[in-house]
Amino acid sequence: MLQLVNATPFTTHRTVLLSQQGSQVWTVCIKGTYRFDMQGHLKLHESQEPVALYPTYSGEPGQSSLLRDGEVVVDHPGTAVTLNASAHAPGGRATPTVEVGVVVGRLQHRLRVVGDRSWQRGRRGRWEHSDARPFVTLPICYERAFGGADPATGIALASNPVGTGHTRSVHHAAGLPLPNIEFIDAPPPQPDSAMLPAGFGAIAPGWSPRRELAGTADEEWAATRAPLWPADWSPWHHNAAPPALQSAHKLKGGEPVTLTHLASISPLTFSLPRVFFDVRTRIGGRFVANEVGLDRVIIEPEQQRLVMVWRCSLDCGPDARRVEVTYVDTKTDLRTGRKDGTP
Repeated sequence: MLQLVNATPFTTHRTVLLSQQGSQVWTVCIKGTYRFDMQGHLKLHESQEPVALYPTYSGEPGQSSLLRDGEVVVDHPGTAVTLNASAHAPGGRATPTVEVGVVVGRLQHRLRVVGDRSWQRGRRGRWEHSDARPFVTLPICYERAFGGADPATGIALASNPVGTGHTRSVHHAAGLPLPNIEFIDAPPPQPDSAMLPAGFGAIAPGWSPRRELAGTADEEWAATRAPLWPADWSPWHHNAAPPALQSAHKLKGGEPVTLTHLASISPLTFSLPRVFFDVRTRIGGRFVANEVGLDRVIIEPEQQRLVMVWRCSLDCGPDARRVEVTYVDTKTDLRTGRKDGTP
């Protein structure tokens, strides 16, 4: 009962979750980890990551950038593409600014990365920022994007409480670091301007705008619906990618990837592995085929690592104990003769 047999080289996890309507949903996640080189060749990673059961952060939970979101969810619209990356100066020569970008299939996102700067008073009393300090590599993380706590009030920006450069009072701007990560089309910064945090990484579940998509968990919800999701919950709450890297439709694998100035070699190109799954569940004495969808693509150029998370769900109505076993396997790609998605 409720067993999982995994015949793939990937890691798996299974559980029973509740849908928004209260059904019991048998959920199976499959996670594949790949290694790529600077020529774009992929192979299975020698260390396969376990499925993430809860969010993990680069530092203190909730006070640093999100590295892995919880991957076991009842629903996940589209595919979330996220990167944990650094900007690399062209040719390894220090520069005060560099434009970086990622393309995955039809998704594309470009940012400007600027060296360290801070606000200071100019000769005429006007606010100006210091010259950007040249860099060779610089992390692209939300600690270096617009946000943080306003030094005037101590109140953190809801969309990025761990960032820098946020203040609504010019009287507190002196010495305040400017964000290193900007959108390409961002207007020139001002000491008290409101900006959107820019980045490639996953947005934490407690940050705006993800937080609002979780719905209204108030006293009425606690009295009438808990532990179900609130009535105004949106499944898009589970898609942690920045808006430009959210695919409305599931990626299939095989999509070309181009990374610009995100590695020592630029551009760095490869294609997402395309894996053909054969997942079948025996429930109530009969077998049903499970449809598998790609929820997450995580690219980490510094570690030369690519992570992909697939998921399938089976609505079991009021009783998931009817599930006996799910068999997870992969089919052979007739073009390559491989079963792991690598060329």
